[in-house]
Amino acid sequence: MTIINADGYTAFEAFAEYSGGANAAPATLRLTPANPNTPPIEAHLTAADRRMRLTLPIKPGEQYALRCEGLTLGFAYLTGGANLLDRGIRIITPDTRATAHRPSAHFEPAQHWMNDPNGLCRFQGRYHMFYQFNPYGWQWDSMHWGHAVSRDLVHWTDLPITLLPQEDLSRDGSLSGGAFSGSAVTVDETGHIVPGDEASAIRIFLTRHWECRGDPGSVVETQTTAISTDGLSFSPETTVIRRPSEDFGLDFRDPKADNTLFDGTALAGTPTIVVATNLPSGEAPAAGDSGSTPRPEGEYWYGDGAFAAAGEQEPDPTRTPALALFRATDTNLGKAAWEYAGPLLFETGLAETYTYECPDAFSLDGSAVAVGSMMKLHDSTGRFQPIRWYTGVIADSLDAPRLDVQHTGWCDFGSCYYAVQSFLDRHTSVNGTDVDRRIAIGWLCDWFGVRIERPDYANGVMSLPRELHVVDGRLISRPIQEVYDLLVGDVLTATPAGNSNTFQVPNHAYYADIRPELGSAFSATLVSGTRTQPDGATAEVSLRLVSDGAAVHLTSTGLPTDRFDYVSATKQIERVEVFYDHGVAEVFVNNGEDAGAILFDCDTVNAPDFTTELTVTELSGTITVHELRSTR
Repeated sequence: MTIINADGYTAFEAFAEYSGGANAAPATLRLTPANPNTPPIEAHLTAADRRMRLTLPIKPGEQYALRCEGLTLGFAYLTGGANLLDRGIRIITPDTRATAHRPSAHFEPAQHWMNDPNGLCRFQGRYHMFYQFNPYGWQWDSMHWGHAVSRDLVHWTDLPITLLPQEDLSRDGSLSGGAFSGSAVTVDETGHIVPGDEASAIRIFLTRHWECRGDPGSVVETQTTAISTDGLSFSPETTVIRRPSEDFGLDFRDPKADNTLFDGTALAGTPTIVVATNLPSGEAPAAGDSGSTPRPEGEYWYGDGAFAAAGEQEPDPTRTPALALFRATDTNLGKAAWEYAGPLLFETGLAETYTYECPDAFSLDGSAVAVGSMMKLHDSTGRFQPIRWYTGVIADSLDAPRLDVQHTGWCDFGSCYYAVQSFLDRHTSVNGTDVDRRIAIGWLCDWFGVRIERPDYANGVMSLPRELHVVDGRLISRPIQEVYDLLVGDVLTATPAGNSNTFQVPNHAYYADIRPELGSAFSATLVSGTRTQPDGATAEVSLRLVSDGAAVHLTSTGLPTDRFDYVSATKQIERVEVFYDHGVAEVFVNNGEDAGAILFDCDTVNAPDFTTELTVTELSGTITVHELRSTR
């Protein structure tokens, strides 16, 4: 039995799973008020229901006893009432984000599985982040949209789950899919895209996915839209985009809406959507033509899993990843249809890629930019499914626009940055300054099984928000200014020993600003500890950063990523910034010229006397280390 004080909330919401036998009576969720004159409130779940969101009205001033019979609460919280956007939900199931071993400066859900950021936008003074979420457990399952808001992109407030899987998916365990990834724009009363603080509604676009588990040929994906005027609840969805023809891959998802892609052309201001897919290779342009991509240096191969070796599996040479471009027929998105304008881009340079996921396309600093996550691609540094960016100009006729790629590279050189999404942030700050920037957030995913599954962990974490720019054709990214202003805390003092300096970090989170002499080498142990391996043996584990003066290398010891050497695409190291946060490390090189994220975990994070150490060796130059403040 759990005692709950309503404390101003007006509803109890639970994502419940039937746990009784096949012939058992319906399961019951019961809230019994402390006032004996008020009858209990109940909701029921049958074996045929399998999973369901159960919502019970509660009195704001009442106290209740919660009992569950024949069901398991996957995720439950109090919601409703006044000022919910500021107050947030109150989570009833375990929320252990304040424990010593959970990231405190990066966003994670209270528990369970999380993946792609969705629907990023600023709306009426708040930043909204939706995300893929499984409220029932540690692993991926049929997708919901979780939701959080922030005034500063650093401190986040949990809100009610926004979107649910289709009803048949919740009832039938042989089906999977749900509310897959998507994006958002903010619109005024006439349906036109406007900056968020001038908007009256959020319009989202997302993929609805159906699939019979184990049968990839059964996949059906459609793009839908819905609208919210309160930032909390959305209208019923309508389908706006289907596969234009049978030529398109069954993988046809993750619509990214924007209205800046055509900046500088006759179509400036036209709303666009790019959808990730693959098309027949015979439709792809020749190398060097508009819409094609060059092959980058290095070794690449196709493989389903994170540890697939080169040559184990072969890609399908008849299919090429593509970004399908759709244009709105009206700038009033309430009236617009979405017409297929052709493929904006083919990934002709890396035929080893299965398909794109989580695409993006926009204009920035005078360049047209496209971004795509590369599904099932490996490279020789150890990256699995890295994210490629492309900059150039919109070429060909405006009836069939394609990106003429002039520069290309990778969004992150680490092990875990995926499904990045950007949004345009235009507003006037409280001090009267005009803000105009493009911000991106990525999912830091544990492809390699680095993070140890624990009942008080979540499986998934978001990156720090990164501001994007195009400089000399290169897409660069570094943390937004709020990260420095709000998260970087007191200076830590080093303990010197020979050619090394060690910093004790009692709260397991720090920011290091390293400025070596040009061309000089140094190394750093970012964090270390002990870990029980699958065979039961205990091993010393660590993350290391090594600079040879030209590039930064991220490596691990005692972790599943040990075989890999993640290396920055740089020619000279001028500055290295490290944000380490309870098992999450994000490294920024040369003020955003390159960035690399990598995960860490060890047994000793639970030990009460465990202290994170940063040790830097053979550094010619300067280093300043600060505590990284918690957002909890």
